[in-house]
Amino acid sequence: MKGSAIGSNNNITKVISSNSPINDDIESALVTISDFVEKSENKAAQLLLKEFKEKLNSREENKSRLQQYWDALKATLPDIAKLTDACAKISSLFIL
Repeated sequence: MKGSAIGSNNNITKVISSNSPINDDIESALVTISDFVEKSENKAAQLLLKEFKEKLNSREENKSRLQQYWDALKATLPDIAKLTDACAKISSLFIL
């Protein structure tokens, strides 16, 4: 389902490009995480998620940078850890 919008809030959503290296499981995890971040109303977390998605969509293959954004998002919104399945899927992006 690549090329579809992730989440429903235009302030934090980003369209996953068809060039993106993600699969349907990761896309589903991003939807879950986007919804959670949106409902949190945590502006810092929303910005970090937006930047994470932008990096994910870029042609730049920098897993270290992606992981930095992901770690910052988890630190900013610790309750995101409750989404264990979604978090595990996102974490799989950083495995070499």
